[in-house]
Amino acid sequence: MARVLLLSEQEARTLLFCAASGGHEVFVAGRGERNPSLRHHRMCREFVALENDLDFENASEDLAEEIATAARQFNVDVIVPTSYDCVRIASRFRARLEKEAALIPTADLETIAMLDDKHRFHQFCLEHDISHPRSVLMTRAEGAAELVAKAGVPYPIMVKPVLGAGGSGLAVVEDAAALERHLESLTGERAGDLPALAQEYFDGTDIDFNGFAREGRIVVSSVMRTSFYAGVGLEEGDKVDLTDFVDHEGVEELGRRIVASSGYSGPLNIDMRIRDSDGRIELIEVNPRWWARTVCSLIEGVNYVDAAIRSTLEADYEARSRVGRQQWISSFVPVIKGALFGRDPDCWRTLSNTSPVQLRFMAQDRANAAWATLRNR
Repeated sequence: MARVLLLSEQEARTLLFCAASGGHEVFVAGRGERNPSLRHHRMCREFVALENDLDFENASEDLAEEIATAARQFNVDVIVPTSYDCVRIASRFRARLEKEAALIPTADLETIAMLDDKHRFHQFCLEHDISHPRSVLMTRAEGAAELVAKAGVPYPIMVKPVLGAGGSGLAVVEDAAALERHLESLTGERAGDLPALAQEYFDGTDIDFNGFAREGRIVVSSVMRTSFYAGVGLEEGDKVDLTDFVDHEGVEELGRRIVASSGYSGPLNIDMRIRDSDGRIELIEVNPRWWARTVCSLIEGVNYVDAAIRSTLEADYEARSRVGRQQWISSFVPVIKGALFGRDPDCWRTLSNTSPVQLRFMAQDRANAAWATLRNR
């Protein structure tokens, strides 16, 4: 068991759960107002409120000193950054922080920036002969349609800001006229969606490579698949994601190539898409950070946060994932409604495949949230 300092920009409850589930004693540092449930979370040994925001653009030596002081105060063994900004802050101030405790492997700032920038990642794929949808960079609305035509990117195309995460600013356009209308709408608050990448959009199946790496070597990885519940119980606007894990040598091989070619260290999630037309796997984009569904990997016996901590303390540490029939359900309510009132056998099958790990997480997470609410009053 290690003593761990978790840097939480905002409510990193799932990563706290992962760290504590690995048997570690977890301390948390972050702004108090941005971590209301973590301040009194029962899995948090102690919370230290930082005066400075965990904001990369405004990060200073003062913030590094605050983190270093917390690491020294709690006598921690390992520092674990959570959000994208936290990972970059840790990378920037690695030399200072490692005077107090070990820091999980993270890539250098240049590698993180290259992988996060969708246009630069496209160039990286071309240079390393890695399959990637045809794409072209658009810096302004004027002349963009002609640029797309000249580059030979076929419609429909996906328009995506070169920087950003969580699906922000994405749009699928069917033709040149629709592209012009979309780009002309990017004014005011949406002006930040330019520059953008115009990327070929094709019918296919989304699939993800998850991993934790150290200096271009994968410590542990898995292939994550998302399907959608389509049984009774769904109302308009409802969407239920079903996450499970599969064996796929092609996805694993491509993920490892990205890691090896970039010399990457740290957590990463790679979005891929398998073409319906010929089964070819295309790399879509890389997220050089912890991903939203990191906790879901617990159902396959992989605790990525624990692997990060252990690989920091044991240079030769490696872990293995396992593939089972269990899944993680994003929302139970529609499925339960279908099972109780619709008597749909698919609902019961979906519920029966739910992992006990998810049920334990949900029970503990809700109990801790309620406890924190009472303590914060």
